[in-house]
Amino acid sequence: MSTSGVPVLEMRGLSKNFGGIRAVSDVNLSIRPGDRHGILGANGAGKTTVFNLVCGVYPPTSGSVLLAGEDVTTRSIDYRVRKGLGRTFQITNLFQEMTVLENVVLATAMAEAQHNRWFTRVDSLVSPREKAEKVLQRLRLEKTAYRTVAEIGYGQQRELEVALALALDPKVLLLDEFTAGLSQVETASMVELVKGLPEDLAVIIIEHDLDVVFGLVDEMTVMNRGQVICEGSCQDVRENPLVAEVYIGQKRVD
Repeated sequence: MSTSGVPVLEMRGLSKNFGGIRAVSDVNLSIRPGDRHGILGANGAGKTTVFNLVCGVYPPTSGSVLLAGEDVTTRSIDYRVRKGLGRTFQITNLFQEMTVLENVVLATAMAEAQHNRWFTRVDSLVSPREKAEKVLQRLRLEKTAYRTVAEIGYGQQRELEVALALALDPKVLLLDEFTAGLSQVETASMVELVKGLPEDLAVIIIEHDLDVVFGLVDEMTVMNRGQVICEGSCQDVRENPLVAEVYIGQKRVD
């Protein structure tokens, strides 16, 4: 975890109301290059709403979002992506009849090429192709490179979504329930993939599986009913009685 440098992401007093409901209340968080940070909480705690505020899906009722020191609170989703914000949830569709490699090539081209290059044949996009191959190699997905998305399993498709996000050159990557729907074997594979992400990439994880998140992050923020109730190390969270009460129903976090 980095302790120096300009934060790649800051949330300052971030709040969101939906009608008369306070979904998120005064969230403050500073993320630096290389940080691995978890956001925990029961369903309805406000975790995903925080991600949506950071990404620009919703405008905040109050507060601000900064990327690399720039206030992007009123900026578009696309602008935030260009500033280095990545989120697996942004990749809503995989091209099922295209190969894994072709999907990553197109994501890479989107990040690097001008609009007119979208009309160029995929095979001629040499630089994006080389970069896509490196992304797949880094994530140990090269064996699936020439299989179509329709031919690979659900777990591998989720891993491909991470590859697509990584191809956009993010400085901070948001992973929202990235093991949801995965088998035990697929979850183990995904965890190893996340562990292999670039060391200088900041990663924020929303995850319902405590064992998974404890094994991946250095610091945590725990939310309940839109409010932050605990911040600190994994050990701090394990030993916090309020976390045990509201998140795991009086059970100890072992």
